[in-house]
Amino acid sequence: MVLEKQRLNPFKIFRLGFIILFFFSGCLSIVITQIIVKILFCFNPLQQQRLLNFTKRNFIILLTFVTSLVSPTKIIITHDESIPNGTFTHHRTFTGNDIVRAALSPQAIVVANHQIYTDWLFMWWFAFISDVSDNVYIIMKKSLSKIPVLGYGMTNYRFIFLSRKWEDDKSIMIRQLKEITYFYGNKSAKAFDDLKKHWLIIFPEGTNMSDNRRKISNEYIQKNGLEPLNHVLSPRAKGLYVSVEKLSPTTKYIYDLTIAYSGHTPDEYAQDIYTLSQIFIHGKGPHSVNIHIRALDLHQIGGVNFDPEIVNSSNEIQESNLVPFQNWLYKVWCEKDALLDQFFSTKSFGAQYESIETELKLFSKWELLSIFTPTWLLLLGFYFVVKLLIMVF
Repeated sequence: MVLEKQRLNPFKIFRLGFIILFFFSGCLSIVITQIIVKILFCFNPLQQQRLLNFTKRNFIILLTFVTSLVSPTKIIITHDESIPNGTFTHHRTFTGNDIVRAALSPQAIVVANHQIYTDWLFMWWFAFISDVSDNVYIIMKKSLSKIPVLGYGMTNYRFIFLSRKWEDDKSIMIRQLKEITYFYGNKSAKAFDDLKKHWLIIFPEGTNMSDNRRKISNEYIQKNGLEPLNHVLSPRAKGLYVSVEKLSPTTKYIYDLTIAYSGHTPDEYAQDIYTLSQIFIHGKGPHSVNIHIRALDLHQIGGVNFDPEIVNSSNEIQESNLVPFQNWLYKVWCEKDALLDQFFSTKSFGAQYESIETELKLFSKWELLSIFTPTWLLLLGFYFVVKLLIMVF
């Protein structure tokens, strides 16, 4: 597929201006809410975290609205027998909007192949329809935490930022993963059951599929005598293993998502076609996204046994599990590669799988109010508190 040179016409310029204004005002509103929440609830960490998680849900509401406005996308979900039939169901809202909801586990690790910069948006939207969007944790590059406004907001979301230096990253991951499960066993958190939910999103490939990364991946595969991969990169096991080990006391499933985008051939890279500028400036995002999901029981991985003492350790991992885990993960990725081969041949993951179609969208446009209303209410409340303090003292 050869990309035509896109030009900005008056409509695109107007749309882009609106999107930039709306998105950044939404981000600013979210961050202001976070700052006020951290001040007002500094002595109540449970309620503080609950409200910060509320702003996390607001961010995916904002992203979903913006993306659906500039580049409407059809989503086709399929699953195998590991996901019970009826897990994904259509519902009609009070406004007459047809939506899809999912009854997936509220505690899970979610992995996927990595093709474009907005892969994580679709995974977070998956959490949104599963009512876990306010308890999503994403493993990201450390450099992203430096983005003005957004970086501060994502730090408050307790996303895990890694530098790709294993010794440094290991300790950071262990500490933050233990924080994720803290509320699960905290007796004082019984009134806050929603804090016990957690979805950890991680891309084991570490980066988008590209020509350069494919060459590096193929060199590694050939050097180690592994089965060739055509549509995915060789997965990295260490980061995912640490996540699986430390979350194993509270988590049963790894949800394995295989994502395929329409509009490109097996010889093309989706990242070159669906760039951020193509999606958000020119409205040329993927027409449809096919997502195949299956549930893998992390306690049934062959050769992997979790020692409770090491699982609860603050600085150790069970090194003896790494090789069998890496072998298991590579097998999972080979199966993912075969699924993508099927998709490129038939434009679907297979007629044998239950399928449900929907769109990337909100349940209701009224949800947008949750982004801005809390900010004004908190600012108003903060103003009266300060005024009262001034009057008293």
